[in-house]
Amino acid sequence: MQKQHWIEFTDKNDTPYALDRPLEFLSQRALDRRERQQIPLTENDLPIDPLYLQAVLNTGADYLTHSKWFNSVSVHVPDSATLNAIQSLPFVRSTEPVGKKEKSNAPIDKFEPLDSDKAVLVDYSESDYGKGFNQIDMLSGVTLHNLGYRGEGMLIAVFDAGFPNVDVYPAFDSLRADGRIVGTWDFVSRDNSIYEDNPHGMSVLSTMAANIPGEFIGTAPKASYLLLRTEEGATEAPIELDYWIAGAEYADSAGADVINSSLGYTTFDNSQYDFTYADMDGNTVRGSIVILATSHGSTSVRLPMAIAYLRSELFRQMVSLPISVPSVLLLMETSNRMYVHRV
Repeated sequence: MQKQHWIEFTDKNDTPYALDRPLEFLSQRALDRRERQQIPLTENDLPIDPLYLQAVLNTGADYLTHSKWFNSVSVHVPDSATLNAIQSLPFVRSTEPVGKKEKSNAPIDKFEPLDSDKAVLVDYSESDYGKGFNQIDMLSGVTLHNLGYRGEGMLIAVFDAGFPNVDVYPAFDSLRADGRIVGTWDFVSRDNSIYEDNPHGMSVLSTMAANIPGEFIGTAPKASYLLLRTEEGATEAPIELDYWIAGAEYADSAGADVINSSLGYTTFDNSQYDFTYADMDGNTVRGSIVILATSHGSTSVRLPMAIAYLRSELFRQMVSLPISVPSVLLLMETSNRMYVHRV
């Protein structure tokens, strides 16, 4: 049997939290952003009932993650008897497996590097951007930087599979010295250690935050960052969608202005969970739960801009979650000659 399950609760009627005490579950920065953008607090913002959560864990299930927006918890169940006990609880609306194969295939690299056959060397000795000049110049970012827009005052949440060496690499020394890594969490391992695992997150962060004048300057070198691991790099399972949602709720509660999610979902190790083209409509329930999480942001402006920098699925003629929801910004990956390579 599948061991990882998503448990949806019926209500938040007895939660000890209240909308008139929002600082118990949202930061002041988050509340300030809500006020600027005229975003009302709703029941979705209330944390799940801790008694409901504890009752599920008392059955023998192990906690994985939870979602206040979906009033749910994801757990590992050791056997069918435990699952049956959870399903019999009066406040459980539904359950659904979100696990992976008991014995997964050999590890795969979901973050293969971009082919370099179209690389172009550019000599701009007058520029401070070094090897980063081409990427920012094609976006007219140099003009923005010269106008003073380098990310000051912005909080960017980066979702990925790991950020090894960000705590030691010189490219990020100003980020560390200024205290602009303001929050970290590993939703997969459920700890605060994010400076290991897959290096893809470090690479993505460098395109924004790296700052070595004369060698490489990113697009937002003065922004502050939340570094959140929501992805297990060696496998692909629906539980990672729940980690993504938990990351989005964390970012929202911290008052993030932007989410950069260099992750996408279409197929899984267990093909019974694969998404179809029809699932990519921005409205599909549960099967496309990341779409719904992003919709919570876009329709209520809870997350004003969710940037997804995803690998293309052009051979499937569709883009992957979470980019298929309206109001989410899709960034295309190009070669140095500006050929579209990925979306």
